[in-house]
Amino acid sequence: MKTWMLAAAVTALAATAASAHDTWIMCTPPAIKSGAAVTLHITSGMKFPEYETAPDAARIEKCEWRIGGRRGTLDEFKKGETSLTVTGRVSTDGVAVIYAEFLPKEIDLAPAEVEEYMEEIGAPESVRKAWTDAGPDATFHETYRKHARTYLRVGDSGDATGCLGPVGFNIDFLPDRDPTSVKVGETLTIKVIRGGDELSGFSVGAVRGGKTSMQRTNQNGMVTLSIDTAGWWLVRGTELRRNADGTWESDFTTLTFFVANH
Repeated sequence: MKTWMLAAAVTALAATAASAHDTWIMCTPPAIKSGAAVTLHITSGMKFPEYETAPDAARIEKCEWRIGGRRGTLDEFKKGETSLTVTGRVSTDGVAVIYAEFLPKEIDLAPAEVEEYMEEIGAPESVRKAWTDAGPDATFHETYRKHARTYLRVGDSGDATGCLGPVGFNIDFLPDRDPTSVKVGETLTIKVIRGGDELSGFSVGAVRGGKTSMQRTNQNGMVTLSIDTAGWWLVRGTELRRNADGTWESDFTTLTFFVANH
């Protein structure tokens, strides 16, 4: 069970469960004609890119799109068995960044679950030490937030740079170029930021084609992915923090993009 496939969203745990889920967005298809409707799926699971568990629409604080300087909201939800379908339209052509944030949620973990959780998310030594220093009688009460972004190409032209900047997540992933244009054999560099600051030493996982990998950001907050597989990619990370009152907070961030099989 010690795999990153189980890692980034231990947030899906119920108070008595110990299974972890990633939560992500996927546009189907990942490219549409100008003026066509947008359809995306929000889901949680342990077997990306398979849909597994549909979140409630009431859990989503916002779901928005941005192309260049234009932006809008996607708020037509339909819950299915395995995913929450979101539909709508965008008002211009280009490459859209589509992003969703969930409302905070609270959980309690048993000590054995905490150890596994920290191992799976690649928690840094400072966080592990904070838990150890809390003592054998410490409890673990956590408030977490989930953040997810993806990319959609609309039409054959238009702005492709507006998808690159931050979208206001507590922990955000910033690609160095348009992810919809990436091909097998190339690389994609992603910068991780917290409140606008580069986050070094942060564990970033990548899932694609049944394979997983994890690396830490460099001193500039960056990781570079070698694009070795066509299809959907999931990039994920979790920042866990201990508060002064002994409670914990975390942010779970995912990014998905589709690599065409040219």
